[in-house]
Amino acid sequence: IEHCHVQVVVSCEGREYPATYQRGEFDHKFLDDAAMGSKKSSEISYADFVQMRSPVSRFVLSPSSRIRDFMDALSIVVLAYDLTTIPYVLAFEPEDTDFSISANIFAAFFWTIDMLLGFITG
Repeated sequence: IEHCHVQVVVSCEGREYPATYQRGEFDHKFLDDAAMGSKKSSEISYADFVQMRSPVSRFVLSPSSRIRDFMDALSIVVLAYDLTTIPYVLAFEPEDTDFSISANIFAAFFWTIDMLLGFITG
């Protein structure tokens, strides 16, 4: 298995490029500087290669992106709010205030956005 490799032809913008994938390394010398971005050839993985060449990849959000990190951190705050207010409201039925109405709308909106982002996170 150590000596196995895969030969592929990648089509991008009307041009075809040969490539070889072997033992976790991609032979991607055919990639131009624009496709490589700031990464060195040793830092390019198979996932990076597929992402650079897939037309759908621009819509896929990385799990380690700043947006996901921000949403994950904010989810801790919103979850803490939900965990404290939902039992309190169910037990004591306090009157709604402007803050509670706004916070509940924000929480519902946040969880909806978070769920939708989960569909495009790859």
